[in-house]
Amino acid sequence: MAEHVRLRQMARLLLAIAVTLVAGTVAFHESIGESWFQSFYRSVVTVTLTGLDSVPASNGARVISIALVAVGITIIAYAGAVIVEAVAGGVVTGALAERRRERAIQQLHDHFIICGYGRVGRRVGEEFRAAGVPFLVLDFHEDAVEAARDDEVLLLEGDATLDENLRRAALERARGLVAASDSDADNLYVVLSARSARPDLTIVARASRADSERKLTLAGADRVVLPYTTAGQVMANLVLKPQVTAFLDVVTTATGPDLQLAEIEVRD
Repeated sequence: MAEHVRLRQMARLLLAIAVTLVAGTVAFHESIGESWFQSFYRSVVTVTLTGLDSVPASNGARVISIALVAVGITIIAYAGAVIVEAVAGGVVTGALAERRRERAIQQLHDHFIICGYGRVGRRVGEEFRAAGVPFLVLDFHEDAVEAARDDEVLLLEGDATLDENLRRAALERARGLVAASDSDADNLYVVLSARSARPDLTIVARASRADSERKLTLAGADRVVLPYTTAGQVMANLVLKPQVTAFLDVVTTATGPDLQLAEIEVRD
């Protein structure tokens, strides 16, 4: 919205400059009888307040010069206001957005933390949104940050492998954590940090390689998912048991139809 306003302001500024120069050129040409190019040059140096090569010969030309100087001052003042507003607006808007994000994080409770917003992390976020559960994305890679902003999800820019950033993500109040980075090493660090800080936390981690699964489990992950292995199993089952697999996919996906499986904890 603010970007469109600034574009309109720039368009008005450019239009005002063009109209002023054209009007000044025609006026000088008619009043002094100079060539079109000389009249245009005189208009430019007058409007931009850079001075004149010579004093206009007639009172009419002097009046035109005074008018152009006044218009030039107005245009320069307006241009300065547009530039200051653009700079200050970006700073203020960024500060306000950061403050709103901090307040939203402070209010989080029983939420999920998605560490890594790549293809897997985005899919996890879609499921969380469909299920209506609160979650926060923790990532610092440019493409992931851009994707999180496009999806309008709560984003905390930072390296998830650092304990400080996990604390900023309100790890102490979290319900669960998903380590969905493309790097198995990063996921291992995240799981270790999260488990040491919250022994009771539910942690699900992604592993790209089979040998990383055991390491992530030892580090404290409750569940480890290998996307390629899982995809191969689903594809095989779709061929061998298509109806059963399709049914399970429907009832276990929050973004699917209304028919869903639910987990209810029964306590004594």
